Amino acid sequence: MIYFRNILNLIFKEFSKYICVFIPNKSLRHKIRDFFDYTSPYRVKKYFALRYVPKLGEFSVDKVSEKSDYVFQCWWQGEENAPDVVKKSIASVRKFASGKKYVLITKDNWKDWVDIPDYILKKFEDGLMLPAHFVDVLRLCLLSEYGGYWIDATCLMTRKFPKWLDESDFFMFHSNGTFSYTLINNCFIYSNAHHYLIEAWKFLMLEFWRYENRVYNYFDSHFIFVAMIENDERAKAEFIKMPKMFQTETHTLLSLWYDEFDEKKFKEILANSFIHKLTYKVDKRKLRKNSNVKHSFCDAFIKSDFDYILKCSPR
Repeated sequence: MIYFRNILNLIFKEFSKYICVFIPNKSLRHKIRDFFDYTSPYRVKKYFALRYVPKLGEFSVDKVSEKSDYVFQCWWQGEENAPDVVKKSIASVRKFASGKKYVLITKDNWKDWVDIPDYILKKFEDGLMLPAHFVDVLRLCLLSEYGGYWIDATCLMTRKFPKWLDESDFFMFHSNGTFSYTLINNCFIYSNAHHYLIEAWKFLMLEFWRYENRVYNYFDSHFIFVAMIENDERAKAEFIKMPKMFQTETHTLLSLWYDEFDEKKFKEILANSFIHKLTYKVDKRKLRKNSNVKHSFCDAFIKSDFDYILKCSPR
């Protein structure tokens, strides 16, 4: 069903592109594309702002926001079945999160930690939700209940959490570059337990899946958050308090993933950020583009043992 909707939307998007070739006015072109493409960021955020954000009028947080030492990661199939990039990333978080309460969530233990409404479980089981979108709900449920860090299993840590971050009440990196339209990056989140932003975000996501049987955009969770902070005064005020840091240095290694490996550059990248977003997926287009590369950063990372990565990390 998800596959059919994606194909249908692709047809509409291509049709709108064809029409727009003949329209010289840029503003009008964008309006036409938004009309045909229900996944466009503008259209999705507007829908969420009108349909769901007003529901916060019936929402309240009845628990006190509290600091937390939990660190959550998730690999649905279990660590033993994870790709090498994921295994090394998980090992790095375990090492540098020592002294905190580390938890790896899997399909076998998630129910020990949180309750997720039956209507969401049914939609997940029926294929109306991709695993990524189920995990979007899961991370919000975990952080609202326990607080702490959510770190994607494809994030490499190269030193301990900065002091300013441990002292924050809520934090996500701002997105920029290709994905600047999402505003924030949810691969790395810190939140106090029961913080207003995480509780309200969770509430809206649960409401979304109560009534919707489809995903509008892969980044629905991001766009619900953006609609919330743009249209709810308390959410806006809490978001303004958040330290503002862009994701640039956390994505540098990923941007060079298929380039020729350089150890000096590798050490510089690891020194510039405590966290680095990676991927276990193979981008065939980039592989073809860099076909002359004999030993890429990706190759070096996969073929190196974990001790070598630690050796290259800042002391």
